[in-house]
Order: sequence, then structure tokens, then C-alpha cells
Amino acid sequence: MNTTYAVSMGNCGQLVVPQDLRLSQDWKQGANLLLVEMENEVILVSQEQALRVLRDQLKGSSLAEELASDHRADAEREARS
Repeated sequence: MNTTYAVSMGNCGQLVVPQDLRLSQDWKQGANLLLVEMENEVILVSQEQALRVLRDQLKGSSLAEELASDHRADAEREARS
């Protein structure tokens, strides 16, 4: 569901996250939230949501395996020269 919420910045830069949004995102009091500044926008996500997105993007590839494969290829190139 795509919804827009209007909020006002209070003293000391505080924002109040509307209850409907907190409920729909299952954000409880004390939840760790991230404000991610992009080129022309700011995104508000929980740390858990950000980790889930990152894991989904990395799924299927092993960074350690990719590094080891690159290292083996470099070693083979050096051995041939």
C-alpha cells in the first residue's frame, strides 16, 4: 500500500511518526530507524527492513566465494606470465 503522511518537524528536529504508519510497519517504541539520504529523497526504514533489503540484494552470491575466485584467477594469470 502506498500512502503519504504529512508530519511537522518539532523542537530539536523531532518528528512524530503517525500511528497508522507505525502500526502498518510494526514499529514499536524504541525501534531503531534509519533515515537514508538519497540523491533527491530521504527514506525512513527500520534497521531490520534495511538488513532484509540488503540480504535480498546479496542473495545467491557469496562475497567470500567471489573474492576467492578473483584471487584464484589473479594467481593463475601471474603463474602464466
